[in-house]
Amino acid sequence: MGRMSWEIARGEKDYPRALEDLGESAPKVLYGVGDRECLNMPCISIIGARKATPYGQEVAEMAARVAVECDLVVVSGGAMGCDHAASRSAIDSGGRTIIVSGAGADVVYPDTSRDIFHDAVRKGGAVISISPWKSHPQRFTFVRRNAIIAAMSRSLFVTEAGLKSGTMSTAEVANQLGRNIYAIPGSIFSPNSQGTNSLIATGASIIASEMDLQTQISLDYDTLRMVVENHYEGNSAVISALIASPMRADELSERLGQALLTTMTTLSEYETQGLVVHLLDGRYSVTQAAYEKYFRRARQRQGLDDPYAIPLGAPSLGRPQTHREEAQAPVTQGDILSGTVPTNTAEQVDPSYAWAAPMGPQVWQPSETSDVGDAPGAGGQRAATPDYAGEAGAPDGSGQSWSLPEREACPGPVANGERGDFAGDHSMMSANDEQNAGA
Repeated sequence: MGRMSWEIARGEKDYPRALEDLGESAPKVLYGVGDRECLNMPCISIIGARKATPYGQEVAEMAARVAVECDLVVVSGGAMGCDHAASRSAIDSGGRTIIVSGAGADVVYPDTSRDIFHDAVRKGGAVISISPWKSHPQRFTFVRRNAIIAAMSRSLFVTEAGLKSGTMSTAEVANQLGRNIYAIPGSIFSPNSQGTNSLIATGASIIASEMDLQTQISLDYDTLRMVVENHYEGNSAVISALIASPMRADELSERLGQALLTTMTTLSEYETQGLVVHLLDGRYSVTQAAYEKYFRRARQRQGLDDPYAIPLGAPSLGRPQTHREEAQAPVTQGDILSGTVPTNTAEQVDPSYAWAAPMGPQVWQPSETSDVGDAPGAGGQRAATPDYAGEAGAPDGSGQSWSLPEREACPGPVANGERGDFAGDHSMMSANDEQNAGA
């Protein structure tokens, strides 16, 4: 299996057959890094809001895990939020993911997704793009990228979406192509659920539980999931209520039928434990740690031995904790009020996952004389020009060093590096432009 950079022209052997459905809009050339064989495997595209809520992120992780257990390749846009959660979960579950980049396939964008860009290739997936090598992200490229995401898979799973968003434009293309659309229902008061609720109202398949997704995939892909789900109910009325919707202490007390003093005491205790956060507007909301503790206790209480026996919205507690989960930052008051939940910050990326060094512009360019000790992350040292290395040195884990032919069109992925700082380049998009374009 080839794991270097490649280009596939339309009509060639490994060109994704699903993209032919785009007709004249199908890209003439596809640029990629990784295993090109996965491009024609059964896929499911999982997308959602970049400014994801904890609910949206957990749904994306659950969907990717179920997809992998059904032997599907997970396709995402590689953006922060739900896209990152889906690809990360697919990799951690032992599956493959295809990242459709809005920049060149050799450019990591956004920088916070460096870990999934690296691991997608290392674990048998791919990073692909319709833009030439070294291309910066432009506003129009995200619109074209969204169409590729919609076309690549037989089904599109939407975790969270605002009414006017790139996620909804992707769903529109998927509908025009006759793809299956799955949507998760959410609170009618949540802006991030207005898009998914609208999709359900107009005919999308409603996924109200993990079992619903498993059943829908079985019907649409004629495949069976390798793990059977068990069900349980939680054990904390307070946490359960706050997971549904943030609220003030008096509202929570009224909902639960408890004395206000009892509710306040419980909230104070949970706040001390880092399970809830007191917002500036007086409401209380759960943190990521609350999800983990809530569902772990429920599973232990019912004696569930199946490590995958978790319902919709629960984190993947059955597998070993990953570097990203260990460094999970708590949700702060300002983050929730602003609608920005820190799920994929730079602090959460293990330094060993390095397409390029986090400090300063560097390009992945394997050399003929490189070895494991020179690779980024080896022995805590970084070479001036880092070499790409897998767990044992080479991307295939063989421990052997390798190099690419010297070809301008085949550089390796980079961070916001040699091409210049995106924020300072006038040819780049602003964050606002990117959001409007559906990045």
